[in-house]
Amino acid sequence: MIANVAPVRGIPGRSLDGSRCRHCNETETLTLVLGYCAHGALMRHSRHNVIRKMIADAAQQKKYKVEEEMTCIAQGGSIRRFDILIIDERTQKAWMIDPTIRFETCKDQGAKVQQEKDDMTDHASHI
Repeated sequence: MIANVAPVRGIPGRSLDGSRCRHCNETETLTLVLGYCAHGALMRHSRHNVIRKMIADAAQQKKYKVEEEMTCIAQGGSIRRFDILIIDERTQKAWMIDPTIRFETCKDQGAKVQQEKDDMTDHASHI
């Protein structure tokens, strides 16, 4: 991928019939294929659920109380969902975990994703 040899149509010379995705008609880039095209949505969701389950199981093995797929309502009224709530009943502390794997587009990608999530969760209340 780093050497720009991924088999996607957006790379010049990769396709004889254009650079458009076969499924969604956007320019076919690795970012599109791995993160946005609806054709790969089931695979992305499956991978996400496997990772979510691994994190939840690890927390349960450490004797934390774990809830998955928690639903909240944001201040504006929209429904939000985060993946894992981990509660330490001894200390009365909790962590909301929302693992997201995105294709990196810049060196600050991690900070941008964290800020986006913080903005959503700061304005949510549990249902």
